[in-house]
Amino acid sequence: MIGILLDHVDNSPICQDIFSCLNKLSTKHNCYLFSSNIISLPEKNNFTMLQQASVFEHKGVLISTSMLNTRIMNNTLLATKKYFYVQNLEWSGIENLMYPELEELIHNPELDLIARGKTHFSILSKAFKKPKHTIINWDHEDIEREIL
Repeated sequence: MIGILLDHVDNSPICQDIFSCLNKLSTKHNCYLFSSNIISLPEKNNFTMLQQASVFEHKGVLISTSMLNTRIMNNTLLATKKYFYVQNLEWSGIENLMYPELEELIHNPELDLIARGKTHFSILSKAFKKPKHTIINWDHEDIEREIL
């Protein structure tokens, strides 16, 4: 069982990749998408979509996609494993970033990082901790092999 947390669902390339991944994984696994806002659906979903608050009842693998929903995920108690898929280095564009808060978020011992590519892997390894996996564009085969 896998759940992915998104701040919002829209037609962005990231959402398209996540929908494609979950649709493919849903043929073999129970898949859930947790979001607080649906603007538009990038494609038909063959998986369960729930309000983000429902994540606290999820008893499987969880993958967060932003600093905000990683904070939420870090407070869940039932998840069997927690990952932060670092799609972009969002903190690099935040004015007045409180580095200790970011460091605390990422250094949570229950949390493993997933880098979206070699460059992100290198940056994350040097700045915080070494990611457990590198998965490009939400490749469903890599997620199934490495995480599920």
